[in-house]
Amino acid sequence: MIGEREVRTAARLYEVRDAMRRLHGERYDARVAEIRPYIEATMERDGVSEIVAATRVAQRVTGNGFAVALIVATAVEMVEGGGE
Repeated sequence: MIGEREVRTAARLYEVRDAMRRLHGERYDARVAEIRPYIEATMERDGVSEIVAATRVAQRVTGNGFAVALIVATAVEMVEGGGE
């Protein structure tokens, strides 16, 4: 069963995605396309979901909150079937 915590977490993920769309504008899809292979490779290597893979990719990024936010946005696009 999906609880309130999960719903709030999902809402935050969508907020990050929407903020990245606004920030990157026309370049957004290209930026997502750049990051997507890293998440896909982590998914394949570790046998994990998009969100878990994105978390693992983000853990390797240091000192760049915008990059982490874009990784999260890419994972949301992958779950939703967009950003291809």
